Amino acid sequence: MDLRLEDKIAVITGAGTSVGLSVARALLLEDVFVVAGSPVGSLGLIQLAEEYGLIPLIVDLTTPDGASTLLQSAKRAYGGIDMLVNAIGISAAQGASSMVVPRERWQSTFDQAFVIARSSIRAAIPLMIARGGGTILTVWSAEPGFSLVDHGDAKAVFRSLAKAMAAEFATDGVRFNSIGQGPAAVDPWHSQLGIVATAAKFMGIDIAQSKARMVDSLGESPTGRIEEPGEVGDLVILVVSKHADHTADIDFSLDGDTINVG
Repeated sequence: MDLRLEDKIAVITGAGTSVGLSVARALLLEDVFVVAGSPVGSLGLIQLAEEYGLIPLIVDLTTPDGASTLLQSAKRAYGGIDMLVNAIGISAAQGASSMVVPRERWQSTFDQAFVIARSSIRAAIPLMIARGGGTILTVWSAEPGFSLVDHGDAKAVFRSLAKAMAAEFATDGVRFNSIGQGPAAVDPWHSQLGIVATAAKFMGIDIAQSKARMVDSLGESPTGRIEEPGEVGDLVILVVSKHADHTADIDFSLDGDTINVG
């Protein structure tokens, strides 16, 4: 199927993550020009730059000028922007009750998630309107759960903002959607600061027990597995394409219905 994405211009935030890299690769394979923002460099971004011409930019999007720097780089390189993909993830979160989460963690999570997405969107919208419209897509975890309440709250606040902006800029041809990804087969899921370790600490069990419980719970899901990073990229290119041009303010679920099984 021809997605009609050739020569479109995309900016990706969080591009150095496993999911961000999969999104970048999927767009590049559709002949999209990609500018990739990440707070640190990565071998994956270097490889995509060498193979496909991706433009990597090391930028701290939590700073006042970070988002503008990233988006203006796309304008200087290609003349504007047609799509923005925010690949948001908090891989180092630690489980805790909402009653004991410290102020510093709330602020850090909002800076990494909500503030980055909001700043990037505000910087992108004028550039999209100048080109007759565009699409903004944010990739989150589907439901962070009660042990990651700060991430869940950041997502809820952002969803409220996105709904308001979707209505405000619809007549300008700018549409907003999001993807809620479930457990993904990426390093943060299994790392020492990842989801398995977070759950282990919260439940007071060891890593092996935590992993076994998660595997058992996934066995109850319709698919019985966790998703691969490439599946996120595959859905992204469909949602940002002209074939989904009439979708707006939708939170697409990519979790194999795992979240709804209980």
